[in-house]
Amino acid sequence: MKKVFYVFSLIFAVGISSLLFFTSSDQKISLYLQKFMPERKPSLPLVLVPLSDSDFMDDFDPLSAQSKENIRILARELGCKDVLFDADDKNSFVYIDSMVEKVKAGVEKKAPLMNFKIVFPSKDLSGADTKTPPAFKNINSKNLPYSCHLVAKKEGKYYANQAFSQVLALTGSPMISLSDSALLLKNLSLRDGSSLTSLKIRRLSDGSVLLKYPGKSWKDYDNVPFFKFYKLYMLENELKEKLTSMSAQGFFCELKSESPLDVLNSALRARNSRNENEYIFYKKKFFVLMSAFLSGNQERALCEASSSEENLNSIKESFDSCRKLFSEIETLRVKLSDSIQNSFCLFAICSDSQTDFISTPFDRHFPASLLSYVLMNMVLARDFIFFCPKLISLALALIFCLLFAFAAYRIRKNLLMIAFSLFSILFLLAAVIFVLIQFSLFTGLSVPLASGLILAILLNQRQFKESKEKSLALSQAFSQPLPPVLLKKIKAHPFESMISGEKIELSLLSSSIRALDSLKSLLNEGQFVAFMNYYFEKISSASLKFDGIIESYRDDQLISVFGAPVFDEKHCDSAVNAAREMKNLDEVMNSEIRNFSKFPKPDGMNDDLYTAFFILDHNCIKIQTDVGIWSGQAFCACMGSDSRKSYRIADSSWKNALELKNFSAKIEASGIIIDENTADSVKNDYILRNICSFDDENPQPVCEVLDSLAADDDKLWNYANYWNQAVALAEKGEKSKALAIFLKLAEGRPNDKIARYSIKQLNMVE
Repeated sequence: MKKVFYVFSLIFAVGISSLLFFTSSDQKISLYLQKFMPERKPSLPLVLVPLSDSDFMDDFDPLSAQSKENIRILARELGCKDVLFDADDKNSFVYIDSMVEKVKAGVEKKAPLMNFKIVFPSKDLSGADTKTPPAFKNINSKNLPYSCHLVAKKEGKYYANQAFSQVLALTGSPMISLSDSALLLKNLSLRDGSSLTSLKIRRLSDGSVLLKYPGKSWKDYDNVPFFKFYKLYMLENELKEKLTSMSAQGFFCELKSESPLDVLNSALRARNSRNENEYIFYKKKFFVLMSAFLSGNQERALCEASSSEENLNSIKESFDSCRKLFSEIETLRVKLSDSIQNSFCLFAICSDSQTDFISTPFDRHFPASLLSYVLMNMVLARDFIFFCPKLISLALALIFCLLFAFAAYRIRKNLLMIAFSLFSILFLLAAVIFVLIQFSLFTGLSVPLASGLILAILLNQRQFKESKEKSLALSQAFSQPLPPVLLKKIKAHPFESMISGEKIELSLLSSSIRALDSLKSLLNEGQFVAFMNYYFEKISSASLKFDGIIESYRDDQLISVFGAPVFDEKHCDSAVNAAREMKNLDEVMNSEIRNFSKFPKPDGMNDDLYTAFFILDHNCIKIQTDVGIWSGQAFCACMGSDSRKSYRIADSSWKNALELKNFSAKIEASGIIIDENTADSVKNDYILRNICSFDDENPQPVCEVLDSLAADDDKLWNYANYWNQAVALAEKGEKSKALAIFLKLAEGRPNDKIARYSIKQLNMVE
């Protein structure tokens, strides 16, 4: 069922996202992802010269035909490769039918112009008159600034967006081949002197072209404001008027070379006749002559020929003012030339308004992204973003979701599942951005991203549901009290191995009251049950204190598990510590029995328990717990019905601990009886003595825990050392020597019942 759910979730996620997001979402996303893309430098630097409202004056219109031509020639003179003025009407379309090759019929489906009036210029690129076509649909929307329709078709005729038509004119009016998927420009002649055989511009599904906005280098656009060009233009006119006035006063009469004014007039006549090369020639010559004229020789000659003080002052004042004006012109020309040298200038109105769809800012920190600038930058930088077909996006979604589901199927922890989901989504986003940056190829993000998110939500929900069900099953399995630390570890552990079963290294502790039969004979059933519940409550707390689990209460004994279901490498130490705590509780319980029996029954105390205490004290019966600890591998699992499960030892290993506990009762040990594995684990922390049963030819070695090494009891240490030497001799077959040592040790500790047991066993063997 789980596999079926994962497959269904995958198909559902991809299907729903495909239906919902095969729209313009990807184009919108691509607009924001452009911020991550490195800016490709165009082959010819583009300089944006912004026009503001203050540049439009009563006596000067910077966008008039004559002003445009004068400024263009001035920019060319200063070293600019070419100049482009932004379209007066950005919604205008220019007739370009002669530039468009015959195309397939499918292109008509891409024609976007319907039901919206567009103003067409009166002339096309070739100068031929055009007719204004009727209503068309809006070429774009202010809410969708990511693309623009470059070409439209009406009644079999093709038109270009005016901004695009200017780009065409500046690239040598290339032929255009149209198809449903692209605009193909053929045989381009770029202003940097290079040429291109072809340039493909991909079209989106609606026929528009995705715009690739310039990068953040636009922040320097204020370096070349239009005011500098206007100021230079006006200063040169002022200089011409000044020179005309000086000529009328006869300042150029005695010149041996050409008059600067005559050369300047020749330059202006060449500009008016649009002879650019002749204009630049005369302009250069003018600045050479003007520098020589203002150098001082002509001024000195005129001053020497002056007959009056008034004329002398007038000559000096005229030259000083002319020299100051000429110096200002030269300084401004140098600055402008440095800014636009070997570049392409775009003079454009930069609006901060977002109401104009073509002037929508790419970023609020930068000026309006003008369509002419954007298109020219894309052509010169050959920087176009391509969209993969929708099938590629769908295939990417399927592959991503398939890999995600395959990996998620093996994850069992909720937090890990959430972290993996977030990492996968971020990885997908990073991969798409990487491909976009490296190859300018946008594979489509909305469908894979939406599919991944839907699938992640479904699978995480499934994971949480399964975890809740398993947690409930685990809670049922461990319904007995558990230490908070251990309970936390259990919930963090994979659930399957606990419920289905596993073989694990652990320690088993078996404990019961010694001489329980004599106690049963003194108490009735109710008193016995009340007393045993009291006893089990006490010794169970010792197990829980050291992270033990109460496996079961088998008849009159308690079985505790240490190191399972969550493995703990110190399970032997925990078991021994719990056993020692049980031994200490013997004195606590004996003290409580004596104290309660001497006084009337306290309020709230169980009557049967009080009576049991009185009977035990009256018969001088003391509680003494026998404990046996076995360590090794055991198979553990949750056993029971769906309504009730418990964590149990599923094999017979619990009997090993029971045998050790019974052996402790047999030899009347005062300490804790442990097996060899447990002894090997705790021998560096406790004082141990070896015990052999001598009941067969191959006795199994067991040990008794006497005390902790931390007690620093030298006498007990020496006693255990001599004892272990005697056991070693007995195991080697030197019975008489071993017996002599045991007899000597028994004299020093007459209450050591294990010593008497060992002596008895040796005598029986001999």
